Amino acid sequence: MIYPVIDGAESFFIKGNSVGLLLFHGFLGTPQSVKDLGEQSAELGYTMYAPRLKGHGTHYKDVEKGTFFNEEKMHQLNYKGTFFSVRGPLNIARSIQGQPVIVQAGSSPSGQRLAARTAEVVFIHKDSKEEAKKYYRSLKSQMKTFNRHPESLAILQGISPIIGRTEAEAHEKYTELQRLLSPYEGLQFLSGYMGNIDFTKYPINMLASEINFPKVNGIQSQFDEMKRIMKEEKLTVGDLYYRFVGAGRKDAFVGTPHQIADEMERWIEEGAADGFMLQCPLLPEGLEDFVQYVVPLLQKKGIYRREYEGTTLREHLGLRKPKNRYGRSVYKGSL
Repeated sequence: MIYPVIDGAESFFIKGNSVGLLLFHGFLGTPQSVKDLGEQSAELGYTMYAPRLKGHGTHYKDVEKGTFFNEEKMHQLNYKGTFFSVRGPLNIARSIQGQPVIVQAGSSPSGQRLAARTAEVVFIHKDSKEEAKKYYRSLKSQMKTFNRHPESLAILQGISPIIGRTEAEAHEKYTELQRLLSPYEGLQFLSGYMGNIDFTKYPINMLASEINFPKVNGIQSQFDEMKRIMKEEKLTVGDLYYRFVGAGRKDAFVGTPHQIADEMERWIEEGAADGFMLQCPLLPEGLEDFVQYVVPLLQKKGIYRREYEGTTLREHLGLRKPKNRYGRSVYKGSL
């Protein structure tokens, strides 16, 4: 079953309710400190949003008495770590889905370990289906270390579908969108992912692989993959903003509705992803085209729902409701 997320992390906060918690693994500090910070952030997030009351039915509102909960059954967090010290508890009621969905973006070895231990959804942006399959197998295999079932985590690949009535029309749309790019703005944006290097001081026709890039701690996996692509595809400095910053990749998701639906099905069947994060380069047209022309084909294939089975993000993603650590289990089995 395909699980779609539209346009990234902003989707996780709906009508004032926190329905998902997004973890970015890394940016500043040494690799070890980044790893420790990521793990403690996840642990604290679980602790804060976990059920905080003993038993069931103990969270209530009594307007006349001015009470919101039974104080005798409230648990303090008293969390102490290297980076955080939080007495708690969180001053909101327990989420109807148990706790927000834990979402992570990061593919480095330490990021994978954190995801295998804590994440319920992982965003990836792999350059090819084969690269995605390697990552998928690697991450899912690590989950048994933490007594977790592979199905308790969904891996979503970011795609930028560009749809045309014919393959040629789709490629024309792609080319037109690429022409709208500003080389200066594109290289400036890309610089933030590659050690804040100033690309403007290099000749446009210089091979990008010849640049002496500074060491980067943040988003290491993406940085390494971009350098690999530069070398393999012999990209020049002038190619970089088209290749990495443009209107998505010129891949199998640029084509007719049938071609795109077939490719999505192949990613699922071959174990490259559990679902997709749609990053349409042109809104709202790109999303409207996808919903109108691609979704019906996915439904006919039986890999996309026709009706919602629940009302929460957790239910939409096919994830189990977490156990109440202070009371009875809300579902049988374990993650």
